[in-house]
Amino acid sequence: MSSLLNRAALVVAAPLSGCVLLAALLAGEWRGELQEAENVVVRTQLEVDIGRLVHALQAERGVAAAAAARVDGLGSRLPGCRAVTDELKGRLKHRLGESGELENIDTLRDVVQRMEHKLAGARRRNDAQELEPLDVLSEYSDVIRVVFDETERFAAVALPTRELAERADLYRRLLVFKELFSRERALGAVLLGTAGPKPEILDAYERNLLLQEEGLRELELSNAGSLDRRVYDQLLEEEPFDGERRRLRAALESREQGRAPSDEVALEWFERASRRSDHQQRTLERLVQGISGEAERLAESARRSFITLLSVVAALLVVLLWGSRVLSKQLIMHLEAEQRHAACVRYLARHDPLTELPNRPTFHELLEEARKRAAAAQGFLALHLIDIEDFARINRVWGQKTGDWVLVSVARRLRKIASANGVLGRLYGDQFGLIQPSIEGKEDAKRLAAEILASFSEPIAFEQRLVPVRARLGITLFPPDGETAEELLRNADLARQHVLEGGRYRFYVAEMYERYLASRTLADALRSSNVQEDFVVQYQPKIEVATNRVQGVEALVRWKRGQELLAPGAFIREAEQSGVIVSIGQWVFRQACEQVRIWSAAGIEPPVVAVNLSAVQLMQADLVESLAEILRASGVDPRSLELEITESVLTEDLKDATERLEALRALGLSLAIDDFGTGHSSFTYLQRFPVTTIKIDRSFVADLDTSHESEVIVDTVIGLAKSLDMRVVAEGVETERQLEMLREKECDEAQGFLVSRPLFADEVTDVLRARPDAAI
Repeated sequence: MSSLLNRAALVVAAPLSGCVLLAALLAGEWRGELQEAENVVVRTQLEVDIGRLVHALQAERGVAAAAAARVDGLGSRLPGCRAVTDELKGRLKHRLGESGELENIDTLRDVVQRMEHKLAGARRRNDAQELEPLDVLSEYSDVIRVVFDETERFAAVALPTRELAERADLYRRLLVFKELFSRERALGAVLLGTAGPKPEILDAYERNLLLQEEGLRELELSNAGSLDRRVYDQLLEEEPFDGERRRLRAALESREQGRAPSDEVALEWFERASRRSDHQQRTLERLVQGISGEAERLAESARRSFITLLSVVAALLVVLLWGSRVLSKQLIMHLEAEQRHAACVRYLARHDPLTELPNRPTFHELLEEARKRAAAAQGFLALHLIDIEDFARINRVWGQKTGDWVLVSVARRLRKIASANGVLGRLYGDQFGLIQPSIEGKEDAKRLAAEILASFSEPIAFEQRLVPVRARLGITLFPPDGETAEELLRNADLARQHVLEGGRYRFYVAEMYERYLASRTLADALRSSNVQEDFVVQYQPKIEVATNRVQGVEALVRWKRGQELLAPGAFIREAEQSGVIVSIGQWVFRQACEQVRIWSAAGIEPPVVAVNLSAVQLMQADLVESLAEILRASGVDPRSLELEITESVLTEDLKDATERLEALRALGLSLAIDDFGTGHSSFTYLQRFPVTTIKIDRSFVADLDTSHESEVIVDTVIGLAKSLDMRVVAEGVETERQLEMLREKECDEAQGFLVSRPLFADEVTDVLRARPDAAI
């Protein structure tokens, strides 16, 4: 890299040396034109400083007049205005000291000295309260006029082009209008902020306003394209002020009707008028800067015109400069590319490329820094862990492109909230973290959580689709909930996991960690368990409602833990999360097949044995092959077996679920929807999937004889099943009244403690041997 820089410097130095030599040879020829243009640049720089000083003096005049009129809201600003004036005055004097022998520069220095003297006197008399508001206005106007008049003469120096002269004339005329408006600002503040204004102040205000209106009318009637018309157009670009003038007149009329003066009204008037005055000042400075730019262009034109006289030398220099420029450009491009690459690598190392938010390692650092600051200040902070409920389903149903857009949109919504409340990061997947520092307590965290949830109320639009989204929040507080960033992240995640479906938030409590440890211990025990030795299968009979005869049984796995038999509800979640459910599920299916074989060999007509199929099992690519192999090895009739799946399983991946369920149905297995009505119930599922049986969830059966709504749901499900030629089973039947009502509604089968508790295989065998007369 150093050799490349050396070569580039050498190549660039050669043509530049030629340029320096050429400039030295031709300096005497073009110095006059260049000096003239540069003088214009210097004069315009001075004009900007002078204009800013006049602008500050106008503001000080208005505040001083208001102070003399005892307008408290404005009088307190006088020291600040004086400080601004003195600073700009010192800057102008410094600029004058650096301006050398510029034409008329000594005159302008004398003007500044006279202005200082007059300003000091005006300030002294104003501080001694010797002046009435109109007198203050007059004395400050004299100070401004000293600078204003001499500035006009200074700016009227002959300019090299007509365009520059016209711009300078336009500038001077706009100065006049700005001075009239600045007087209007001061007079208006005095009128609005004092009791019983003297007629001479009102007369002065109206005269000033009349001068502005007459001037504008004259300009409005001028020809298009003329200088007067350009002045008029410049004034129209300013913020309209007619409404404020009307308000002033209304305020004055209300004063005449006996209303008291108002510092607030005067202050509002002065603020609005000051904004317009500032806008006028910026317009003037743009005009001056335009003159400066034109002068710069003239200087450049002088250089170019003379260089063309030496065409041969110029051609040579152009070639040399072109070569150096190409080399320099390539070098710069190379260096910039390296810098961009390095910056990109650094950025991607700390940010998520999709949402451009800090990634998990960076967020961890930011959280630790925020924790340390809170600890040093003995304060509090909250960590909000946010995820999108059922985001995996959005990816599967709508596609990954839609899922990415959802993440970007959610990040934008959360970024708006975080910009005022803390630090936002994307931790992984659909999980975001938000650090809320400097809070007073739990209520602050609740308010922010409510704001976050509200941001999810609107669906996200993508390619003419509306994707509904809901959030779950886990919240943890420092210092009570954890001492390190890692603990806070863990605890917030535990709180998030305890949020029920529906999109709410939970705060971390210590019991969550205790349950987490217990769950982890349970998962470890499951992973180390021996399926064949540590698990047993029980069978719960199902009866035909019309005859009370056993029609089938449901295989229910039990885990032997010491002296206890644990039902699936105690361990199924950990089994699914750890993946052990796959081996357990296959073992239960194998046991069910073996039991059917045993009953058949004993001459007992086997009932249909239902086996539960989890969502994890259904997602296994080799599910169909493994179950087919078990059926082949056992030799039983597949029609003796039924697979029960929950509604939530059907929403995981419609395409894959459909293909696997159709393959299972092709093996001869029956399919039942378990807990129907509690999940994402949809007629689409019943039409799309090869289901043969619907099981009504126990929550509806439990209230069947006490709740009209539950009875309507049961009636609807039974009617739906019969219309689709499906069997319907009622779960959780525990009373004779429930069974009787199901019989009246022509429900096919019933299952529950009223029928029978889960039994071991030999107990079921005893029941089956009692056929055909046995009924439960």
